[in-house]
Amino acid sequence: MSMAKSQKGFASTGTLYLVLSIGFFVFLAFKVIPPYVDNMYIQEALKELATEDTKTMSSTDIKERLKKFFKINNIRGDVTKQVKVKRSGGAIQVTIDYEKRVPMIGNTVLLIPFNNHWNSANPDVCCKPVDSE
Repeated sequence: MSMAKSQKGFASTGTLYLVLSIGFFVFLAFKVIPPYVDNMYIQEALKELATEDTKTMSSTDIKERLKKFFKINNIRGDVTKQVKVKRSGGAIQVTIDYEKRVPMIGNTVLLIPFNNHWNSANPDVCCKPVDSE
């Protein structure tokens, strides 16, 4: 019976493991969430192209429009270099494929790839790569 009384509750090592685990996941969230938020803004920029008259815009105009959107929304990194505009068969395809490298601890890096595609032939479907059949 005396053994059961001494084994109640959380030991200090258990508390330490709990605090370290919670701290690790909070650290991970602070590192990983910002690139995903930036990508959400990039997707919004592509969706906004559906409201524009992109057929009359040049490739440079489309890139400049996206560049302004990225600057206003404070997108981290230089994503504008990854914008590719391709015209084929009267349709315009805008592709923004990039990788975000997030430094973690020491020399470890988390690599997060993002693939955002928009096609004027189907402007309501945005931001996921189109399967080529």
